Amino acid sequence: MTFTSNVDSLFLSVVIWSELGWRQFAIVNDEKLDRNVKISYDIIQRAKKNLTKENIDMPKVTIINGSPTPGSRLTAMIELADQLLQKQGFEVNHVNVGELPPEDLIHTKFESEAIVKANGLVAEADAVIIASPVYKASYTGVLKTFLDLVPQKGLAGKIILPLFIGGSLAHLLSIDYSLKPVLSALGARHILGGVYAVDAYIARTDQGGFEINEELAARLEDNIAELAEETKRRVQYAALK
Repeated sequence: MTFTSNVDSLFLSVVIWSELGWRQFAIVNDEKLDRNVKISYDIIQRAKKNLTKENIDMPKVTIINGSPTPGSRLTAMIELADQLLQKQGFEVNHVNVGELPPEDLIHTKFESEAIVKANGLVAEADAVIIASPVYKASYTGVLKTFLDLVPQKGLAGKIILPLFIGGSLAHLLSIDYSLKPVLSALGARHILGGVYAVDAYIARTDQGGFEINEELAARLEDNIAELAEETKRRVQYAALK
């Protein structure tokens, strides 16, 4: 069964399991129920009581930056994603793979302090954004070394959003054929379509920053909105348990 309730201006979706299976209904206001659904009013009220702002943890997103080059155009996409998520009330953490000790990555040192910390940020996240430039028709080698250190099924139960940037549209499908199989092997089952950008969509400014063109910015906003909606729904469901 599914119902929705307005709590602190958030339209919450919650899933309840019953012996009768899944049904859908809506709380239009405090006492008005969808006429086609029969369910105990007491159950609804208890659920609503549990769904207070205080009982719902701030959702967390970890952004994995697979670029070995600081200040690349990928940075602009990551920064915009970060800003949009924070506006949605998310806690955002970052794993910059290029800053992890190379020896730990190459020699797969699972027990390394830096690797344990990075994997901890991934484990704690409700959603993960995986960002990478496209090199040789695929994501970067340094990103692969980190993904090899993520525990088996380490992405299970998380919403995943890929962000790729390449030199041309020739590698538009690189997210699908190079990254998604690896994410599936790590337990990811809810992988969003992702955003593929071309270098030309992001211009460097005279002040050292970046300017993202409108079309790419709109696609990023749409994908972040989808990620936020799906993640909040899962966090709210977990709060009911």
